[in-house]
Amino acid sequence: MDNKCSFFFLLVFSVLSCKQQVVDYESLSGAEIINVDYDKTKTNEDSKDMLFDSISFIKLQTTSKCLIGDIDDLFFIDNTIVVVDKEISKSVFLFDMKGNFKGQVSRLGNGRQEYLNLHDVIITPDGLIAIYDILKDKIMYFDSKGRYKKEQKMSFRFSEFGFIDSTNMVFNIIGSDRNRIYREHTFVVTDSRLKELYFFGNNIQTESFTYRKNHGLYSYGNSTYCTINLGTTIYQVGKDSLKAVYKIDIPDNVTDYSFESDKEFFDLRNKHSFFGDDFLELKDYTVIGYRVPMMGRQFFVYDHETKNTTLLTRNQMQNPLLLFLNSPSAVYKDNVIVQYISSSSLCTYKERIYEELSDDYPQLKELYDGLTVDSNPVLFFYNINLKNEDK
Repeated sequence: MDNKCSFFFLLVFSVLSCKQQVVDYESLSGAEIINVDYDKTKTNEDSKDMLFDSISFIKLQTTSKCLIGDIDDLFFIDNTIVVVDKEISKSVFLFDMKGNFKGQVSRLGNGRQEYLNLHDVIITPDGLIAIYDILKDKIMYFDSKGRYKKEQKMSFRFSEFGFIDSTNMVFNIIGSDRNRIYREHTFVVTDSRLKELYFFGNNIQTESFTYRKNHGLYSYGNSTYCTINLGTTIYQVGKDSLKAVYKIDIPDNVTDYSFESDKEFFDLRNKHSFFGDDFLELKDYTVIGYRVPMMGRQFFVYDHETKNTTLLTRNQMQNPLLLFLNSPSAVYKDNVIVQYISSSSLCTYKERIYEELSDDYPQLKELYDGLTVDSNPVLFFYNINLKNEDK
């Protein structure tokens, strides 16, 4: 009888302990409201230039050793540019801040210290390049010179991962492994030995609705953020807790309507607003992008000090380099957003702007000097400073 009682209490304790590990993210309060109403957001009718202190670009060197097929991810480690090409070259390229090629991680194969795919690539807090190979169920680590350092075998699969600090990690496991104890959740937080610390986020996928955002985890500075599938709240992930940081106020949001299948969802998304995965956190600003019906993706800058939101995507401008700012995807230093453009797209733009504007904007001559459709992509850097609007 005593053994049965002991077993019963142990079972109850185990169940309660498991439940205590689940964070009720929907009840979290205190998030700042970011209004991104396209029709009402504050705009400056004079010039888009006033949003920026400076605009510059880096032309990535093109040689037979560093032919970039496409840029899937872009990172910066001190003075090194890390370019990830997951599908075409299946390599990670390293450049200095002048665009000179420094080296690469290119170890496609089935042998030791090799990978079969680049499912997800991130930068660790100590500056290592971490590559997740979902086919080999392991994470491989390389330094900023492309040298192999170590690897870690994984006991479960995931779509994305990030580091909360040097010893704790968060994984986006929605749809990746339905046999785990946390199969009903979106994220799991673990320590370095993969011991589960807590879970959060509901897995809303069904047999008829399988949509999943391409991106749900973000690392900026020393912080890691996430968004739940179809949600409009941005959370900061900690070792022991989850914090609601921003609530995106989107008018006529697609999630205000009911749908049960992928087809119903995509039909609604074509007619109503939708927040996908466009979120960049800077020192003084937050950049949010969402799909506006008939207008496509629009980006907004939220000022942490004034709490005002400014439309980033504008038609009126002076500097022609602003033509290339349409979908920023990376952050560099304090308040700089980065946009990468393929050389073939830039050569198409040349026909529209070069002859008319190159004399007034010497940067255009530098940009197009030696550039061909076969050149590597170009990185554009836009330093945001909304204080300029008061000048």
